[in-house]
Amino acid sequence: NCAARHTGAFWYAACHHANPNGLYLGGPFTGNANGISWKAFKGSAYSLKFIQMKLRKE
Repeated sequence: NCAARHTGAFWYAACHHANPNGLYLGGPFTGNANGISWKAFKGSAYSLKFIQMKLRKE
């Protein structure tokens, strides 16, 4: 179960391409990928300080 393994409550269709509900780990990290990450931006082994999700009506 990806949500339990990465300690997050987010959609994990591809099992951890994004983890906006993770922990702030201060940049690059090793081990279990439980940091705030977005694979397409900095990779899944880099913890971002924050992520903003914005929605707009089209």
